[in-house]
Amino acid sequence: MTRKEQQILKETIKRIIRSNTYLWWELKRQCFEFGSADSVPRIWEYEQPVKKFLHALSAKEKALLYLEALKRSKDKFNDINLFIESTYLLPILEEIGRRANIAANKTVYW
Repeated sequence: MTRKEQQILKETIKRIIRSNTYLWWELKRQCFEFGSADSVPRIWEYEQPVKKFLHALSAKEKALLYLEALKRSKDKFNDINLFIESTYLLPILEEIGRRANIAANKTVYW
């Protein structure tokens, strides 16, 4: 993701993480135990919440993300929601995993 895309999605990612505190703690715990979010199965439990929050973005945010994504790819979709979901699902999951790794290493009391 570019810096602009990260800026647009920053608050959405925070809301996704805060939407399920139990899942967040479990993801952090698994990152702590296994070393990386890449090898943690819990990360995929965020797939549906990410899709839900992406569909709930404002029209302005969707348009900004669409224009940013078109700078890298010339693929055009008729359905902007499908385009945003297919473009940003995995990068958001990676960002959640990155944040979980950082948070797991900062957590003192389990």
